[in-house]
Amino acid sequence: MDLTIQSKSISNLTQIWVFFAAHFCLFQFLSNFLPKYSKLYQSIPLHKQPSTLIRILSSFHAIIATILSLCLVSFDHDLYNNKLIYSSFAISFTLNFSIGYLAFDVLIMLLHRSEFEWFFALHHFVSIVAFYACSTAGVFPYLALCRLISEGSTPFLNNRWFLLTLNKKNSKLYMYNGIGLIIVFTLVRILQIVPNWRIFFELMNTAEWASIEMRYKLICVGSCVPLDVLNLYWFSKIINIVIKTLVGAKSNRKQLSEKEKDQ
Repeated sequence: MDLTIQSKSISNLTQIWVFFAAHFCLFQFLSNFLPKYSKLYQSIPLHKQPSTLIRILSSFHAIIATILSLCLVSFDHDLYNNKLIYSSFAISFTLNFSIGYLAFDVLIMLLHRSEFEWFFALHHFVSIVAFYACSTAGVFPYLALCRLISEGSTPFLNNRWFLLTLNKKNSKLYMYNGIGLIIVFTLVRILQIVPNWRIFFELMNTAEWASIEMRYKLICVGSCVPLDVLNLYWFSKIINIVIKTLVGAKSNRKQLSEKEKDQ
């Protein structure tokens, strides 16, 4: 292994463990604080409380990761001009922050398997491998950060789960969150698929492409494809929920109208 990559690998692993430990400590703090001082948390069924805690951490991570990634993509001109090979402390910090959280989240999923679906673990594993390769070798940094921006839709997904758990499905907040979810999910996860692949194919025609090891090229393709498939799958589920909601609302209005006529 190249000494530079080996040195960066050690530095990155240190950061990852620090962020893993930070999320663990925050999880422990919330698990002790919320049951004592939050009536809203106390109203959640016991078997769903671990999911509640991890979703709070998920939103915390998503907000920070999205902001950091947006700032780097928007304002780091060296990154924009070197999309294929580029490295900086800020990029490594952002990616390692996410890896630390994802690793901790996988641990929680293993401990509470009944509360999580398998494709969340798949999403996390693929992301960890891809982000670690980008952070350590300094390859495909621009694409990695563009992928990380997709976390911007996660707080809306978590809010939907919270509202459903608290039986707030008929509230205006649930409706507004649903609208926000559709808009943001479409912007950061669906509409970005084509531009991301266009950038990838453009990078294939650069002089630096030949210097990238085949394993990193395979990691890039092997991570992007399943992530895009998962995003399209989740999007189809969201659309189905929207259609059922609209059909249900239309049916309810029709029933009310018929009742009014009968009266």
